[in-house]
Amino acid sequence: KARVTTARLIDLGAETDWPGAPPAAIKVKVGHPGRWTEELAGLERLATRFPEVPVRIDANQAFEPEAVGPRLGALAALALRSGLRIEFVEEPSAGSWPVETALPLARDESLWDRRPEVAPFDGAAAVLKPTLLGGMATVRRWAAVAPKAVVSHAFEGPVAHAAAAAGALATAPGVIAGLGPHAGVTAWPDVVAAHVQEDTLVVPGVPGLGCWRVDR
Repeated sequence: KARVTTARLIDLGAETDWPGAPPAAIKVKVGHPGRWTEELAGLERLATRFPEVPVRIDANQAFEPEAVGPRLGALAALALRSGLRIEFVEEPSAGSWPVETALPLARDESLWDRRPEVAPFDGAAAVLKPTLLGGMATVRRWAAVAPKAVVSHAFEGPVAHAAAAAGALATAPGVIAGLGPHAGVTAWPDVVAAHVQEDTLVVPGVPGLGCWRVDR
C-alpha cells in the first residue's frame, strides 16, 4: 500500500479543537468579515503551538483589492516576528495580485476558467481539485506547469475523495496533499472509506479505491 500525507484543516477560532500532536501541515481559512485582527492573533498562537509545521493560509478571494498588499505585508511581518511557517497564501483576492511580495502565493478558484495549455503560469503554487477542473487529466496538465501542485478536494463524498488521494499519489507524490478528512467523507454511513487514517491516506495496492458499501 502507498500512503499520501495530507494537511489538517483547523479553525483558528476553535483552539480547543486543535490537534494535540503536530500534523504534517495545517490549512486555515482567513478573510471572515470584521475578524482580521482576531485571525492574525490566532495565527500567532498557531506559531507558538506548532512552530515547525508549515501553514497554508486560504483567503478564498475574500480580501478587497486595496487590502491585499497591506494584509500580505501583515502576514509577512507576523511570520518574521513569530516564526510562523507560511507555506503559501491561497487566493488572496478575486482581483489582481501584487507582483512583489515576500510570501509564496497559490491559486485555486482562479484556475477554474483557465487552461494550462494556453495560460502561462505566474509562479504561484496550484491547488488542484479534480472535480472542479474536469478530472485528473487536467490536474496532471496543471501539475506539469506549476512550481508546486497540491491535489485537494471540494468536500466530495468518500469515492471522489479516495480517487483524489490516488491522483495525488500519481501526480504529486512528494507534496503534502490538501485532502484532510471532512464531513463529506463520513456523510455516507453505508460506505466504508478505509483509505482515511488520520492525516494519512492509504492508496490500496490492488485495483479499486478502498471504498465499499456495507449493509446496516
